[in-house]
Amino acid sequence: MRAIENLRVVFLNPSRSWGGAEKSSFSVAHRLSKKALYRVFYRTGMVESAIPAIYRNSTLDVGRIDISPWFPFKKPAALFRDVVTVKKFITDFCGGNSDFTVFFGIMHYASFLLSFLRKISPGPFGVIASPRGPLTPFIKHMVKDPLERFGLILATRFFCKFSDLVLTPSMGTWNDLVKNYGAPASRGRVVPNFVELPSEASKTSLYDLPERPRVCWVGRLDRERNVEQLLNIFARISRSVSGSLIIVGDGPHRSIVENFIEAEAPGSRVFFAGFREDVSPFLGASDIFVHTCLFDGCPNSLLEACAAGLAVVAQNCPYGPAEILDGGKYGILVNSEAELEYALKELLTDEALRRKFSSLARERAAYYSAEKTVSGYESVIDEVFRKRRGH
Repeated sequence: MRAIENLRVVFLNPSRSWGGAEKSSFSVAHRLSKKALYRVFYRTGMVESAIPAIYRNSTLDVGRIDISPWFPFKKPAALFRDVVTVKKFITDFCGGNSDFTVFFGIMHYASFLLSFLRKISPGPFGVIASPRGPLTPFIKHMVKDPLERFGLILATRFFCKFSDLVLTPSMGTWNDLVKNYGAPASRGRVVPNFVELPSEASKTSLYDLPERPRVCWVGRLDRERNVEQLLNIFARISRSVSGSLIIVGDGPHRSIVENFIEAEAPGSRVFFAGFREDVSPFLGASDIFVHTCLFDGCPNSLLEACAAGLAVVAQNCPYGPAEILDGGKYGILVNSEAELEYALKELLTDEALRRKFSSLARERAAYYSAEKTVSGYESVIDEVFRKRRGH
């Protein structure tokens, strides 16, 4: 890699809530900031208190930017305001300064804004678009408004064409962009998320948890993560099988979990932890992990479950689970609610099967190392620098 001095790396993520894309991008930015080669900045829509302390109190320069968290398709004035804000944001980093800046657009809206300004405002900077999740299944399941569908397609086609590179966390996500949004095949780079192997301390839970074997689910409680499917399955199989369920997360579907537990009381075998900045104590105290998302680019929770040595069963959704589990080699992939119910029942009743998939999960987690991921980011940063500077 070329030695680069005074290279600034800026992550732009207008999200106002903490989730998988925030966790993975903050983790990489934090590690890059420790390298003397870069000065690293992260600008987000989140208030300071929503960002974990490890990132606020580090070598990473964290600040807030006030733009819409997602495409304001029905508010042209808001879109114009965001373009002006991001243009000033770029000028503040690049104006009157010979140092080169590489901007990462985290998720689709930031990728579009940066690519648009890269097109109309040449300067000493490059843009890496980084849509973290697959768009086609997102549109299918989550977007009903025709205007929003049309706008998302156009915006995605735009940043695929005019960014310097497109970085995705899974091959399936990249193939979706090539097949459906005209992304040039030569412009894509795939760098998966990483996971750190847990310490011994994180394997011990301080909570009074229900009986074993324990099934754990971690994620945002919303339609996309589909926790209702697991609750329905657990309600059926818990009548005949021993075990308990731990739910870790928060979101708009929180009441569904709370109502389920209330209906199961007294003696409920469901433990609801709510949002936790550190989920490792719950993973460390569990035996099985279930992933029920409708789509997911490269799920951090699944990687963390593998690192904790949980036997994993996951819906074969687009596109991350199949890549992480290598088509079912390192965990059980299912294609329907009936298959998920059968697999979960098998894991709850067969300790030898749990041990087998626990060992395989740990083996797989070692592949997703921080060193490999950070090296991948360094490579794309260097590639954009050389491309834009003509080296």
